[in-house]
Amino acid sequence: ALTDGVHTELLHGGAPLHPPQTFALLLARTLVGTSGLVVVDGLLDGVSDAVLERFLLARRRHPSAPTLVVLTEDAELARRFDRTLWLHDGGLHERPPLRSL
Repeated sequence: ALTDGVHTELLHGGAPLHPPQTFALLLARTLVGTSGLVVVDGLLDGVSDAVLERFLLARRRHPSAPTLVVLTEDAELARRFDRTLWLHDGGLHERPPLRSL
């Protein structure tokens, strides 16, 4: 239970929520968020393939969902997305989709 109910402050990584709860909250934010942009820093790293597939399928079913920016060092995870950007020497560079390499 959350100590302050809906007013509970969530820390980096979603604490005090458990990982499945954090992931469910992330999914909801990426589908109905009003900001137009959701940045996910490492939260998808280590998510099982089955859970990730359900997440991506839900995103595809909502084409008007906010733009999702996923920060990861996991090449396998990056392959799941249509567009990959690479930070190198202080610049941002676009790569072809990793699945075609």
